[in-house]
Amino acid sequence: MSGFGTFSVVKRKARIGRNPKTGEAIRILMHSTMN
Repeated sequence: MSGFGTFSVVKRKARIGRNPKTGEAIRILMHSTMN
């Protein structure tokens, strides 16, 4: 398993998403995640 445990932080931009249950548009704020 070469490279396992090598992670980097990625910033995700704010965007508009949808609630799958209601179809209502929701705002998703900018956040950081692991890649």
